[in-house]
Amino acid sequence: MEGEWSNGRARRLTERGVDHRNSHSLDAIQNGDCYFTSGFYESAISHHIVTTAGCSDTVWFIRDQLVPTYQLYGQFLDVEFIPWGRTVRNLDGSLTCQFGNPDCWANRVHRCALHFLGDDQDAKMRYMGCEFPDMTNRPAFNQGSLLCGLMTGVNLYALDRCANTFFGEPLDKINEVAATVPMAIINFVPAVYINDRPDSNEWVNIFLNFREVICRMLAEDPSTGVTNC
Repeated sequence: MEGEWSNGRARRLTERGVDHRNSHSLDAIQNGDCYFTSGFYESAISHHIVTTAGCSDTVWFIRDQLVPTYQLYGQFLDVEFIPWGRTVRNLDGSLTCQFGNPDCWANRVHRCALHFLGDDQDAKMRYMGCEFPDMTNRPAFNQGSLLCGLMTGVNLYALDRCANTFFGEPLDKINEVAATVPMAIINFVPAVYINDRPDSNEWVNIFLNFREVICRMLAEDPSTGVTNC
């Protein structure tokens, strides 16, 4: 089902006739600006990342691997975030998170914000970049703030209601299910994998060398124009 959704999303993006996720600078991602190019790479590389708000490795991967790679190859990527990590659902239905209650609350905020941003991948990248800039300035986790939602145009009333009431519970379940298999296989946060195939052997290379991995995959297809990895 997940693979079918990803392929369907790639087709929908192709049908738009233009792509607006190419040649981004960091400032462009943060400011919401972009350069328009014709077409969308039909065989978009699907990339999933299971995150948790309190995790230093998640900060490092998003800031130092994912964002720079997206700047270079965003038009070729279909990125999906799964804000769940090592969260455990207790018998009474409550959640216990790896880094305590701030982790649980911030993960819920992330799930809600990403849901409201829909298919706008640029906005999702700006949002998660905002939430994971460094270890001390993560708005939702460190400050209990909805600032990143505000900065990416999410309706704050809807975001607050989703994060703090039962309205967010369906998103909890969706992300719980989505995280189960990759966390069981990779057993590391962030659990990163490509093209819907979590792999206990490949994830280390993807985690440490994401730009090189994506570049080499794209270079295998001359139609991408990507060379010199």
